Formats: sequence, structure tokens, C-alpha cells
Amino acid sequence: MNASTDLDLGDTTYIKYLPVALKDNLVQLETIQRAVWRSLYLRIRVGDFDPVSLVPYQWINGSQINTPDSQALNLKMTAESIVLLKNTGTLPLKILSIKKLAVIGPNANASTALLSNYQGIPAFITTVYEGIKSTGVPVEYAPGCPDVTCANKSSFSQALAVAADADFVIAVMGLDGTVEGEGHDRVNTTCDSQPVDNLALPGCQTALVEEIIAINPRVILVLINGGPVSIPTLYANSGVLAILEAFYPGPLGGNAVSDVLFGEYNPGGRLPYTVLHDTTQLPVATDYNMTTPPGRTHRYYTGKPLFPFGYGLSYTTFKYSGLVLSASTITVCGTLNVKVSVQNVGDVAGDDVIQVYVEPPRLSGMPFIPNIQLVGFERVNSLPVAGNYTGSYEVNAYLLSLVDRDGEHYVFPGSYIVMVTDGANNRLTAPFVIEGSVTNVKECPGAPSCLAC
Repeated sequence: MNASTDLDLGDTTYIKYLPVALKDNLVQLETIQRAVWRSLYLRIRVGDFDPVSLVPYQWINGSQINTPDSQALNLKMTAESIVLLKNTGTLPLKILSIKKLAVIGPNANASTALLSNYQGIPAFITTVYEGIKSTGVPVEYAPGCPDVTCANKSSFSQALAVAADADFVIAVMGLDGTVEGEGHDRVNTTCDSQPVDNLALPGCQTALVEEIIAINPRVILVLINGGPVSIPTLYANSGVLAILEAFYPGPLGGNAVSDVLFGEYNPGGRLPYTVLHDTTQLPVATDYNMTTPPGRTHRYYTGKPLFPFGYGLSYTTFKYSGLVLSASTITVCGTLNVKVSVQNVGDVAGDDVIQVYVEPPRLSGMPFIPNIQLVGFERVNSLPVAGNYTGSYEVNAYLLSLVDRDGEHYVFPGSYIVMVTDGANNRLTAPFVIEGSVTNVKECPGAPSCLAC
């Protein structure tokens, strides 16, 4: 409660212990009242307490569900979320030049695995194999593993036979709800009784891909997962020509993956988390301090990850230039405007994601200050070949503020650096200075109202 957890979902902890905590002065009445106010305010805003006749969402009927428009939107959003992690020029595939594709892996024809843990009941699910098959390209399927835990190599033979003479092998690997999900840690797995790193592909999945490469070094890896999956050896393997991170893509996931593979959609997704090489790069599990070396998340991590937060490639090439700041010096409550120009210098139209970060100054005795923090981003949709775009981003005191151990937002004077990147090939920087004294953002004119709740 003191850390702003306003709601206790699905439990009775607050009901049982908040009265005792209040009596023992471990929590203040105003803190509880603030939590109640914020929780009810959200419900008021969405109309939960309005007359039913005034709430349009109360009148949705079956004819407005699963419409062609909603399916098209679902497919578009799914395709936009896919991240291209590696490409040697293999993707997009040319359908007319392919005599046979092999689609292999425990998630290749999985259905509910595409939905993660929380979902409704979809009208249909298109698997990756079905999505590829729907294009009309000649395709053969073999699971290779009976499930994602893939405890041994006993079922590899059929998959290897299918892969041997294929033009390309689409290896669909990853996780599902049996090995990760709410309420339990990721399940430990083994390959032929040997332990597998908890961040790696479970069981013998990596071994399956490696054995495929040994007979056919033309593999395109598709990952289906929620939490990070680390694949350092496969990423470095020259037999893996391309890698797609599809996450849990939902009921139209197979169509979206197929669209990306064959160039119907140019991937523009970016990673929402840092992907480490293995669990040895993680801090001790019993220490939840964000700053304990090597640090947690992109904001504090000081090592070299396999893939950084915000990473993602494209089938085209973008060039950044002309980074301009509105001022070289601002006050603690001031606002900085950041402008940057982007040009598509590649061969196809594509989405870019402009990311604006700030590197705060190193201040003695303040370990909670992050190494870097995201202060703005924008997805530029379908920038045409030779097209130009100028992004403009307002960075205010709230975005520049840092949070202390008590949850208060402060702006610190000092020398800062703005870094603008696409998450992969472009990186521009510019310095600026914040003058004044350490200031709580609540004291700045126009501070967001939520800070004063």
C-alpha cells in the first residue's frame, strides 16, 4: 500500500492486514483513502457508475464481435508486434522460388500456445504452419518434439528427414503456458537428463535446431514466448539465416508470422525488455534492488546483453540525422524539445520506431539514478522509399525526473545527454544542462495531477 499498490487482486491480504497495519501506524489513513480514490476514479472515468442507458459499451451485441474489421485490426496489430532479430538478407522469402518449406518445432502447429495464459475463447486459431500453408507454398510439417519441454532427442528423426531437402526450414520454437505463467517461476528443463539454462529454449529445442542446421544450414527461427528467451549460440550460428520474435501472437498469429516471412508486412516491432545471454548475467534472485550489479532492466544493467531493450530490425534501412535540441540549458522545471530527421534509404517502405532516451548525470550517494531512461518514442508507419520524416518530442520535468526510495519524483541539476535511436543501426546524441537546485516535480507549474493524488 505504501508503495502505491492500490488494489490487491484476487486475495484477502489487504482485508485481513490493513486494519492491523493502520492500528500499528504502519500505514496512514490518508494513504488508504488515496488508494480508494484512485481506484474508484478510474471506474468513474470508464462509466461503471453511470446509468446503463448512457454507457455505449453495455449495448455491444454479437454482430459487433469478431467482425471482418476487428479481425483485420487484430492481424495488423499482431504483425506490428513481431520483432526481426536477425536477417542475412534471406527474408522476405520469395514464394515462387520455393519448391519446399519445412515447418518444424513444438510450436509450429501449436494453437492455444499462441494465446499465452490470459485469453478469451477465440472463434478460431491459425497456427504458424497453417498460416504458411495458406499461402500455397509447398510445405511439410514435423513437430520434432512432443511438447516444448522436449526432454530428449528421441523424436528428432522425422523432423530431420523433413528438413533435409527443404529450401528453407522454418523452426518454430519457444515456450507456452506449461513452462511459464502467472503464479509460478519458469519451469526448469533438461535435455537428455542434462540441465538447461532457465533463459534458454527449454529441453532439447536448441539441440533440435542445431541438428537441423547440420543437415540443412538454411534455418529461419521463429520464437513463440512471453518472457525473454536467450539464444546466443543460435544467433551466432551462420546456419540460422533469420530470427523472428513473435511473442504470444494470438489467434491470427500464424497469419501474421506468414505475412512477415513472405514480405506482406515489413516488421517494425521492438523488444519490450532486455534479453541476456544466460542466467549468470542476472542479479541474485533474492535481491530485488534494481541497482545491485550488474543491475536490473535496461535502466540499470551495465553488462552487454544479447539483445538490448528497444532492439529491432527492418527489411529496409533508415538513416537518422539532424538531431536538434531546443536549448543547451534548461531550468529544473523547464521543457526540452528534441527534433530528429529520419529517411528511408532502403528498397521498401517500412515502419520505424524513433526512441528518445536521456542519460542522467552520475551523482554521488544516489545509486537509484538510472544509467538511461526512455522519455519518448514514436512509431512512424509505412515510411516510403526515399521518404523523410521529422520527429518532434517534448521532454518535460516529469519525464526528466528520477524517483527516490520514497517514490517521490525529483529533477536533479547537472549535465545530461539525449540519445535518439531506432534500437539497432542509428544512434545520435546531444548534451544539455539542467540548472537550479534539486526540485520535487510537484513544485513545478503544470505538474501531472497524478503526482499530487
